[in-house]
Amino acid sequence: MWQRFYETHTEAGVEILAVAMDAGGPEMARQHALTAGARYPVLVDTDGFLATRYGFRAIPNGWIIDGDGVIRFRQVGGFDIRKPDVAEAVERVLAGGLSSPGDATAAWPSADGAAAFQEGVRLLRTGRRREALGAWMRAAEADPENLLIRKQIWFLLYPERFDPEVDFAWQKAQREREARLGIRNANPVPDIFGDKRNG
Repeated sequence: MWQRFYETHTEAGVEILAVAMDAGGPEMARQHALTAGARYPVLVDTDGFLATRYGFRAIPNGWIIDGDGVIRFRQVGGFDIRKPDVAEAVERVLAGGLSSPGDATAAWPSADGAAAFQEGVRLLRTGRRREALGAWMRAAEADPENLLIRKQIWFLLYPERFDPEVDFAWQKAQREREARLGIRNANPVPDIFGDKRNG
């Protein structure tokens, strides 16, 4: 979808820069970019830096920045060119019109939540998946509305819900299940979920 948009608007000077919010690292993001046929740059934010800096808890988000570096449009959550209101706003800005930037959601409510998320990223990088999940569970308990944290947990435990397509209906049902049971009880870690140990 974004590749098609990019191809349609590239002669007008439109550039797309995507940032994957993926603690799994560049290889995970590369697979999604290949599946999407993306021919524009895709950066990877494994540490949640952008979420901490700009205070968002859900993705996808979008910013349209003009040639002078002025933000002309911002949407936090639900930024999807297939949505008529998003497509209309984007086209209006590209035609030279102004669109008022959307309001960003509040920042992470506590340093504890952000620190636990980043601890999970560090643990995952060393192959300690079970411990990474524990850190992310603590982060989710500190910030229950943060979907970025939840999606890292879900992706590690339920990769089939993300590939070849993201199962949004399952995600909605899983959030309801977590509300009833709690994040840990709704996401049991299998016994076979072993960790690589260093040296």
